[in-house]
Amino acid sequence: CETGAYPSRYSPHLNPVETIWRRVKGFLMPRRHYGSVEELREAVVAAMERLREGLGQGVLQNLCIGT
Repeated sequence: CETGAYPSRYSPHLNPVETIWRRVKGFLMPRRHYGSVEELREAVVAAMERLREGLGQGVLQNLCIGT
């Protein structure tokens, strides 16, 4: 994704990706331990799908993580 602008890493509230990751972590937090990297990956993918349904695909595409 090329936007030409980079948000400050010292201002996470200005970076929309931080909001997405905060929500993904919220979906994953009830279960803090995963038996394997594959289990964790599957949980992250499932969380992203739930976000896609909740936020609309346009938001995720604008963040360069949608398909």
